[in-house]
Amino acid sequence: MKWGKWIAYGIAILAVIGLVGQLIMNPGGFMRNMLMMVGAAVVIGFLLYFFLIRRRSNVSSGYKKALKQSKQMYGKSGSKVKPNMNAKTSGQPKLQRMPRIRKKSGNQPNLRVIEGNKK
Repeated sequence: MKWGKWIAYGIAILAVIGLVGQLIMNPGGFMRNMLMMVGAAVVIGFLLYFFLIRRRSNVSSGYKKALKQSKQMYGKSGSKVKPNMNAKTSGQPKLQRMPRIRKKSGNQPNLRVIEGNKK
């Protein structure tokens, strides 16, 4: 085994011994420390979410509004079938799937074999 693994195992064992010792000798302090660590993790996670993740989404409010309208009109299933506005809606509407049309790729690369020294 490498020395790094032995050192990591040693640190982990010392941490477990320290936690068990603190739990036996001072359970109230142990619980207070655990609650403080969890609270700090929640605060740091909230700050990271608020400042980093939330700011990344630079989606305009107009786009969000249009997306919401589209979801209301077409439903959340993501199907591309337009609803029939003239038909009477009795119960649940029947959705028909449009057949997929395969496009033939006209821009196929022109490949040729280059003769060379083959070993």
